[in-house]
Amino acid sequence: MFVVLVAGLLDSLENAEVLPLSARLCNYRHQLSIGLLFLTVACLGMWMHALQITEAGVETPAPADDDPSYFMKNVVVTGKYPDGNRYRIEAARLVHYSSRNGSSLQLPKITQYMPDGTIRSVAANKGWLDKTEQTLNLSENARIQNRSAHQANSSSVTDQLTIHLNNQGDHS
Repeated sequence: MFVVLVAGLLDSLENAEVLPLSARLCNYRHQLSIGLLFLTVACLGMWMHALQITEAGVETPAPADDDPSYFMKNVVVTGKYPDGNRYRIEAARLVHYSSRNGSSLQLPKITQYMPDGTIRSVAANKGWLDKTEQTLNLSENARIQNRSAHQANSSSVTDQLTIHLNNQGDHS
């Protein structure tokens, strides 16, 4: 673009004797203002490019060890005990932490199907599913309800409850 501007300026110098002095000065001012505009835009572009290169060298920090790996909503996990009986874990939200090999649960509910036909439902406000230990730790208003065709129904409430998923009858 600068070459075009210089060529236009040289062309106007060749035709200088044909135009009156006032027209030539006006033409020079016009070309000079266009040249300054192009020069300003070019300098601004180089400055912005230099800023971009400088900021690109900034490294993003590595995630902390305690950062969650993934999130899930409306989760349903099913499993079987060693004797073949089933359980079902439901939660409104699950946040998995690879560094701790477990998941936090919001509003967890577990349904256990016992060998005698009893269905145990346990619910709480919070929970922690430990993959290594195969335990479900429930806290904050843990509610246990047993429904059976052979026995009277029962229910209990506690602050903390641990369910061992690999041993069907164990809970504390």
